[in-house]
Amino acid sequence: LFSSLPTDDNDDGNTNTNDEENILLHSIQIKLQQLRHDLSLILDRPTMRNNHLGHECYYSQSTPGSSLARHMDERHEETKGTRGWLLPSRRSLSWLIYLSETDKDNNDESDDDERVDDVTMTTTTSTNDDTDDHDNGDDDGNNGVWNAHINGGLLRTFPQKQYRRSDDYDDKTWEGTAECGSHNGNLQVGWILAKEDRDESGGGSGYCSDDNDDGDGERRMMSTTTMTMTTHPVFLDSWFDHINPYTGVAEPHCILYIVYKKTPISDDDGDEGTRIEYITVPWSIDAVEGNMAEFLQHRARLESNSSKKSDDPTSSSSSSSLFLHLEYAQQFHLLEDRDAWMRRGEGPPAGSVVEDHVPVRGTLVVFDSVTLPHEVTAVVEGRRAALAGWFHEETQPLGGMTNDGMVSCRTL
Repeated sequence: LFSSLPTDDNDDGNTNTNDEENILLHSIQIKLQQLRHDLSLILDRPTMRNNHLGHECYYSQSTPGSSLARHMDERHEETKGTRGWLLPSRRSLSWLIYLSETDKDNNDESDDDERVDDVTMTTTTSTNDDTDDHDNGDDDGNNGVWNAHINGGLLRTFPQKQYRRSDDYDDKTWEGTAECGSHNGNLQVGWILAKEDRDESGGGSGYCSDDNDDGDGERRMMSTTTMTMTTHPVFLDSWFDHINPYTGVAEPHCILYIVYKKTPISDDDGDEGTRIEYITVPWSIDAVEGNMAEFLQHRARLESNSSKKSDDPTSSSSSSSLFLHLEYAQQFHLLEDRDAWMRRGEGPPAGSVVEDHVPVRGTLVVFDSVTLPHEVTAVVEGRRAALAGWFHEETQPLGGMTNDGMVSCRTL
């Protein structure tokens, strides 16, 4: 786990590994294991507790002029080609422990107020020029606190505005929405500005099913009259049972869907549950040429352009369309849309906000590997360093998962 950590060499070339250093490294290892176990329980990611998965750890060091372009740490298995389903595990959570050191004492230049975000478990630092100077030096050789303006090297993240908890949002903001990242083993591939409330008396229609049904895969039609709008994560199920019209046999197809929480209207309505709404027709992976993400992006753009000829974007698409409704195609955005990133320049992706995190020594940052675009701004002064890595989860098995978390009997 710690084979990549830097070590000091003696004059004779032998590595200096004294007992004190070994005890320190072992202590860090134990704490990281405990962090992984705790997060697996809090976030309901049970396979992350498996000690035999390929959990990663490395030592990162950046000097002035270094930066890291915007990117994602993990992607859906289907977007990786065949190899995506052959890997035993995937990245689940990205983590960093900052060890940055400044070149000089920046205490007189910086006035930083730290705030801990309960949801993302990150420490953000905001500069307040109106506060008094204070001494943030330490005794271990780091003679100053890393300053955003002087040292640079910020971790810049782009969370979706409606999926970040802050003083501007309360628990009601999360009602009706599903957790992002993964659902029933299916990884998220994008976002859509979808319908929150429904009017069962009219409107367009789409397929939906209960997430806690009897597992027979039955789907029913539902109305799609818009009442309010909110952002929803879009998940890709690569093992959807599609009945071949010629053979009558169920075959695995791909399909995109969103998830709604069902909140009881009264105490007699039963427990809360979830409802799956499919936003595309099923399609065979054999019909896709090239990368799956590029295919989805191309289809969304193609069908969005055709929607300009329609006065009703909520109407059903033509028989040759991938998306069930033109509105779905219009509002679909890939998690990793590099073309849009280039068009926007330094601006945030659609629907997201910018959150900068200062790499202050001793700060722990943890975020979802699948959903959060991020980059590192250029280091100006000092040595930006971190112990970093990824906690892994098991790769979804071939055939997918059933609603109760069991491996499906679907075959290739």
